[in-house]
Amino acid sequence: MSATLIMKKAPFSVPIVGPIVRRFAVSRIEAQLDRYRPHVRFSLENKRYLVKMAENGDDLREVLSLRHTVFYEELLQKRHPLGLDFDRFDLRCDHLMLVDRESNRCVGTYRFNCSLFTDEFYTATEFDIREIRQLSGVKVELGRACVHADHRTGTAILLLWKGISEYARHTGARWLFGCSSIRTMDSDDLVALHGYFSENHAGNGVVRAKPNRKFRIRQFDEYYRFISSIGGIDKERAIALIPPLLKAYLKAGAAVLGEPIIDRHFRCADFLTLIDLENLNAQVGAKFDTPTSRRISQAA
Repeated sequence: MSATLIMKKAPFSVPIVGPIVRRFAVSRIEAQLDRYRPHVRFSLENKRYLVKMAENGDDLREVLSLRHTVFYEELLQKRHPLGLDFDRFDLRCDHLMLVDRESNRCVGTYRFNCSLFTDEFYTATEFDIREIRQLSGVKVELGRACVHADHRTGTAILLLWKGISEYARHTGARWLFGCSSIRTMDSDDLVALHGYFSENHAGNGVVRAKPNRKFRIRQFDEYYRFISSIGGIDKERAIALIPPLLKAYLKAGAAVLGEPIIDRHFRCADFLTLIDLENLNAQVGAKFDTPTSRRISQAA
């Protein structure tokens, strides 16, 4: 993930090849997008940007196109045949948009999957999240976060965080969780990161989550215990690998819930993170305040 603001997830599960199949897929997806409506609506704004929820199919197309630009073209240096980053969760989720008021284009986004509206989460495809499901209170899964390369500034990221806060306020959410990506698949990097998180950012240790069987890194636990036993956990190496988005989560008080999985498609590792909004770092919480917010509507 390097310096890019990203908490991505999965591309199309089935490659689309051939003009006939492509046309069929495009027409089907277009019809689905046209029916899209959010669960929650609000907007925030300053002189440069508007933050709002995607309200219809046209908004969602902009979100999916931006994600394709960042996840496919920028990170993987390739294009998907449809020019969109889309999966089966998108139509049931809410999508936060950061809109550049000068160009009127979407330049940043987050995907919200709230437990008020669904009990299916992308994270559950990679991790056993039973302990998260059992937590008391409304939970919001954060995913697919990205910002266009021309807009990766503190102002843009702060507005996205205010958008998260506003969404949590509208839904009464207590918990935020999701997969945080780090651009490495090196076993020594992952051991260093896991050791650093276990020592410094494991929360109270009550909530843990193991990777699902098919995503587990073979013999990772044994290798981690061996490196730990010889004092080989490199804290400085770990800190240097943590991207800005995950650093922001950790500063807010996020807990990393266990060992990582490897996402070979995006050539990175995913760590499952959890934030308790009732115990948010006070300094970070102050930045979440949204006194200029304008609520449009909220669906139950």
